Amino acid sequence: FNLFILINSLFNLYYVKNYKYGRINMLTKDNIKYIEDDIIKSTNKPFKIKYPPISGSSGGSGASTYILYDENNPNIGYFMKYSYLNGFNMLKAEYTGVLDIYNTNTVRAPKPICYGTTDYNAYLVFEKIQFGGFGNVEEYARQLARMHRSTSPNNMYGYSINNTIGATHQPNTWTSTRSEFWDTYRLGYMLDLAKRDGAVFHNEIELRNKVKYILDQHICVPSLVHGDLWSGNQGYLTTGEGVIFDPATYYGDREVDIAMTKLFGSNSPKFYKAYNEEWPLPPHNEIRETIYNLYHILNHFVLFGGGYQSQAQSMIGKIIKYDGI
Repeated sequence: FNLFILINSLFNLYYVKNYKYGRINMLTKDNIKYIEDDIIKSTNKPFKIKYPPISGSSGGSGASTYILYDENNPNIGYFMKYSYLNGFNMLKAEYTGVLDIYNTNTVRAPKPICYGTTDYNAYLVFEKIQFGGFGNVEEYARQLARMHRSTSPNNMYGYSINNTIGATHQPNTWTSTRSEFWDTYRLGYMLDLAKRDGAVFHNEIELRNKVKYILDQHICVPSLVHGDLWSGNQGYLTTGEGVIFDPATYYGDREVDIAMTKLFGSNSPKFYKAYNEEWPLPPHNEIRETIYNLYHILNHFVLFGGGYQSQAQSMIGKIIKYDGI
């Protein structure tokens, strides 16, 4: 009897501890049934998940991925992200961001279906899309430019919800000016995280003053942006239509998206030509490209360390030395 009490106590302690810190990641049949019911409620269509679902990889945000096929019709399926319970806010923010992009009816994004929690986990379900190899580059660029014409509801910079950039928390507090938003919630915020992790930037004050000055010379509307538009977060469907996904959405300078497409690889010259034909980028966008991409390089230092500090320092030197405005 005493042994039973001891085992039961240890069992309960394990579950309470792991529930509190979001460490239990079970995709049980009960959880599947709960998610299945949510999909049916959200789509108003019958759906029976084939068990076990097809497992994918874990992304940089820490969520696991699954393909949920219909038990009775293999042509019907959904894409799901599944995380520990403490990933709920991250998945809710992604749902919100993708939905706002989807609702612009411009560039293609996977339709978000539902999100929620089971006893110990959080989930986010999208329509399942079919990727192809190549597509209409020019039309994709024009659609992205049209998405950028969607502006914030209050003419401020930020977003209705905080989200993540990779696995890093990204604050989106509404701010009246673009330069103040960038200094406080992008550059300054990420510099603080990098310094916490051991980076040293002796010219930080000079950098932040220079960035504010450069951004204040450029007037822009707060556009709806993807926020993390590197090559891995864009592609083409089998229909040839361009598609974007895994955003870090907010309202800001549209140039952040164009800059990010050039950071880890680059889109084709046809893409940039078509974008500029639809909505030309203003002068001096090259230095703003460096400013905006510095944020991502600092984030990569926070996430991965290594040589990203020296790359960031090189970009900082370029920004401080710039005298083209």
